[in-house]
Amino acid sequence: MTTPKTRRSALKAVATGVLAATAGCLNLEGIEGGKLTVRWADDPPEDATVVAMADERVSEVVILQSTLQRVSAENPQEMVTLNRGQYAEMTDALSEVPRYDGTAAGYYLRRDEQVYRLNYSPFCTSVPGVESRKNGRCVVGSSDSNPEPSLDRL
Repeated sequence: MTTPKTRRSALKAVATGVLAATAGCLNLEGIEGGKLTVRWADDPPEDATVVAMADERVSEVVILQSTLQRVSAENPQEMVTLNRGQYAEMTDALSEVPRYDGTAAGYYLRRDEQVYRLNYSPFCTSVPGVESRKNGRCVVGSSDSNPEPSLDRL
């Protein structure tokens, strides 16, 4: 049998979690990690901003650098699983990088003379009540008005 003190502590913890979630303070995106997809981009959209890999915003992201090295004309796409820390690092690095939202959406990066398109998205389906929906965002609950799940920002 739980003591009143233990019960009170448990109730406080639950109440704190509920308050944080309802106040928008709880960010579940990427809590389970995510997926990074890098593609060879022979012909990027004319109005897409292409950022050099030497740019300080992305140059130190190890998982991105190593994934780019494996993409080539012979291997035009590489997908890797990101752990929670790597997902957070990608989010931080790309927060200031322009994302192209038209056809062939994604972040466009240039290394040497080659351009790459990358997309990343969170895994959030194992968190109860949270689903990954179109545009690769974690959302609370389900939305029947948007039933098409998307694990990649394409």
